[in-house]
Amino acid sequence: MKVGDRLSLWKFVMDIRIADRVTADAALSESVGRANQWLEEWLSDSDRVDHAEWDTAEDDRGRPLVVLKLIDQFAGPINVQYAPDELRRKYDMGSRLYRAWGDLLQKSARQQMERIHRSIAELVGPENAKN
Repeated sequence: MKVGDRLSLWKFVMDIRIADRVTADAALSESVGRANQWLEEWLSDSDRVDHAEWDTAEDDRGRPLVVLKLIDQFAGPINVQYAPDELRRKYDMGSRLYRAWGDLLQKSARQQMERIHRSIAELVGPENAKN
């Protein structure tokens, strides 16, 4: 998979971007490709994410990381960081992804509730919206 490739992971086509730093490393590129297949399996019923990016980074000790950024259409982005060897272990990758996904859904729900409250305040006036 290359930068700009599109992969149908959800109910629509999701844009997947993989940084050159990832594709330049054959082993890492293979691990990311396998990880994308797992994402399809885990999140196939969701239509919330329309963009994903894979990149590399370093932790505070200078150790390499792989960063998956998922962009939710309502809540915005979440980043999930993996040690490169975690991408080879389906359970490790999945457990971290599910925790991040839960955080994203909570953030999205809060933002949607805030939008609803603002809409109500606009309709009935801010002093009546609290009741």
